[in-house]
Amino acid sequence: MNYIFLMCSERSGSNLITKIFDSHSQICGPSTAHIADVLCPNLYKYGSFNELTWRSLVEDINVLLDSKNAYWKKTFTLNDLLQASESFSVHQLFDYIYSSEAQSHDKTSVMIKENRIYEFLPFFMQLSPFANYVYMVRDPRDMAASWKHSYSIRGGAVRGAKVWLADQLGFLKARSWLGNDKVPFFKYEDLLQNPEETITKACITIGYNFQPEMLNFYQQAATKENASRAADWRNVDKPLQKDNAGKYSDRLTKAEIQYVEFLCKDLMAAFNYIPAFPLISEEEFIELEKSLLAIEPNVKAAYENETSEAEKLRRKSHHGRSKEIFDKKIDWIEFS
Repeated sequence: MNYIFLMCSERSGSNLITKIFDSHSQICGPSTAHIADVLCPNLYKYGSFNELTWRSLVEDINVLLDSKNAYWKKTFTLNDLLQASESFSVHQLFDYIYSSEAQSHDKTSVMIKENRIYEFLPFFMQLSPFANYVYMVRDPRDMAASWKHSYSIRGGAVRGAKVWLADQLGFLKARSWLGNDKVPFFKYEDLLQNPEETITKACITIGYNFQPEMLNFYQQAATKENASRAADWRNVDKPLQKDNAGKYSDRLTKAEIQYVEFLCKDLMAAFNYIPAFPLISEEEFIELEKSLLAIEPNVKAAYENETSEAEKLRRKSHHGRSKEIFDKKIDWIEFS
């Protein structure tokens, strides 16, 4: 299986670009199941694998797959997953999962979208040493605005801006390790304004031909199904909206914009995002952060009032098992 890994922050068009590549005749772009970003940072907690620890891991993966919001064509049973690797190889298990989904669509490549892949890049490099990577960035103010007004993601502009900064630093480091010339980079705003040119350049860099059907992603049945399963994915079944940039001025307060612009100032300059306001002082920034954090929401009213019960149940199950994995205690010590 040929792998493509996406470097892109949440609320930055990651679902959109995945669906665009999913519309390529060779590439399967399943909506994220949030498996790797939960399991990879915690694999060490399972210790060396034997029958017992392997089953524990596979049971966790099975729950994560069963409770994903994403629609996948392939379904998995616990027995399927247990038999996927006789040698207790996590890489082989992951390959089985993603290859099975790609093959169910008669595709030879798969694009994987997971959060913070820079944190577990060595895992992916072992899974697929010759994989391709694609990097897309969005204006941090628009990302923070989308984060603030999302249904399911906790927090507002402050948390969104901090995630944006950490992600871009991580992606830029990972891109330099992989080779800048080998990892196509483009801005979300370029995608909206010049979609065919932007996607064509990205495809050529990773060895694929642009196909016009890629820009008709919103017509795909799987895209429509995924748009119906999660409130935050509602727009992925619509054509590209050229005016969906620079909306932060109406969706963030002046204080929130100033906060984002100070926190992200260096990388904003590097990406050529122009500040809307004069830069505040560090003292003003510290006070601003305190006041904004005090009013950032945990669970949002829109999530409680406008999200389907089915989505809430899936999220509750997925979040519950994810929390158990992150809270898992290390009860083993190994010496060589």
